[in-house]
Amino acid sequence: GGEDGRRQLRNIFDEADRVAFFAFAAQCLQDALVADASHKVDPQFRQLASLLERRIQAGATLRVLDYSAGRGRFAAEIARRFSQEQRAQIDYFTYDDQRYDTDALRRSRREHLREMYPEGEGAEERMLHEISDVKHERMVDLVILCNVLHEIEPIAWLQTFGQIRDALKDDGFLLIMEDQEIAVGELPNPTGFIVLELAELRELFGSTDGVVPLPGTSGGRCSAVLITRDEIQKLLDKEQEGRRSRIRGALSALRDRMIAKVKVVRSKTTLSYRE
Repeated sequence: GGEDGRRQLRNIFDEADRVAFFAFAAQCLQDALVADASHKVDPQFRQLASLLERRIQAGATLRVLDYSAGRGRFAAEIARRFSQEQRAQIDYFTYDDQRYDTDALRRSRREHLREMYPEGEGAEERMLHEISDVKHERMVDLVILCNVLHEIEPIAWLQTFGQIRDALKDDGFLLIMEDQEIAVGELPNPTGFIVLELAELRELFGSTDGVVPLPGTSGGRCSAVLITRDEIQKLLDKEQEGRRSRIRGALSALRDRMIAKVKVVRSKTTLSYRE
């Protein structure tokens, strides 16, 4: 009790925050981990599900490509939470770069795709290693880029967007999803990780009308932004300096947002390790 006891208690909590901070800093020197399906309600899947359900209710069949699907977490969630009738309206494929794929990841994706489609086209045919396999009649309505863009170096963004453009139908969309408060640090490439939000994506693509948040996601921890194929094409059509200028603009907007956040954090008298 007394002032001594309160001071000791504060020290205990301060120490826990310091340990958590140093653990996160150490994780930022390690390779990125791959998310798996959870028995808890996945907030990012809930965002995706709301989009899929709206299209399904409208009677549409939706062809989807999960870009860098990893363990196939979204396929597992669809298999678990969507009815057989709903799943019949989703034509679902995964794409993973063979350079970064592993036997364990492939086994997991295969298992989840078999759960999603217990009868019908085999899981192997839905697991793609070449983006060029998504062409003509196999072009998709939606490409999902979930917790992936921040792992790609800015110098490679345009190449990635080019692949996605080639996979999309003319009226298709790219869905970029990110956790804005990453709980586990990582070093996915030599530049670290860069997490863009709506404002920076609008700066990158130079558009507001064609770069829109999913309803109810703006400003939250899990961002989800839809981008039309037309906006991707406009970015790629620019001259080299124009494309570079857009990337610099997005990175500058992110820097300004982070500086503003740091100022807010420094103005507080008590902080958690997340801050």
